Amino acid sequence: MTMLAYHEFSRTPERDVYSLPSETFRRHARLVDGLSGARSCITFDDGHRSQFDFAAPILDEMRLAGIFFITTAWVGFLHSVMCWRDLRELQQAGQIVGSHSHTHPMLTACGPVALRNEMTVSKEIIEQRLGVEVDSISMPGGRINERVLMACGEAGYKRVYTSRVAERKRSTGNLPEVIGRYIVRGGTSDRTLAAYLDGDPFVCRRLEMESRMKTVAKALIGDSLYHRLWRKAARSGAYGS
Repeated sequence: MTMLAYHEFSRTPERDVYSLPSETFRRHARLVDGLSGARSCITFDDGHRSQFDFAAPILDEMRLAGIFFITTAWVGFLHSVMCWRDLRELQQAGQIVGSHSHTHPMLTACGPVALRNEMTVSKEIIEQRLGVEVDSISMPGGRINERVLMACGEAGYKRVYTSRVAERKRSTGNLPEVIGRYIVRGGTSDRTLAAYLDGDPFVCRRLEMESRMKTVAKALIGDSLYHRLWRKAARSGAYGS
């Protein structure tokens, strides 16, 4: 299934490349609503409050299900993220709450103890607070390797979501299923999104190639420099499609 990932929302366009106006998301939700069998292909990372304020009402209106991946250490401490009352309301409305780790580090850089804590603490907190089993996690920064995947399985996660477009690995043994997503940005056009959702081979191959190139670039120049260069290029319109 084609999976989409969103971050922040606003009433009007903003400079942040990961922020979308609410009306843009409404158009995207209509595209998803028109697809057979794709009613739960929308995910959200970081637990931003704007997801509750702008995106959740649109999902409820269209009877679409989403997965909200939250960073548990931020809940109750950062005003920019949802509180537990918001998350319980989402859950009661039929939305799913998953883990985005406990403190949002690049999990591939964590040592064994820190990695285990990031997995288990987040899962346990959500389960205790919301009273539901948590079996899905999305990778901060999309970073994943075999060691991280094994840790996810040991912690009890059944599905691992990444930012690598169209990545898909079936669950084998104790390893969870791996699911790639298309990260939707403020400059993503409705036309590109519609073509991707429809499975247009040219658009899908282009986006998959871009995703692979980003993975290689991150490995070569490091996370910090990559993100500074990427945000600069995105604001200039180089990645506006």
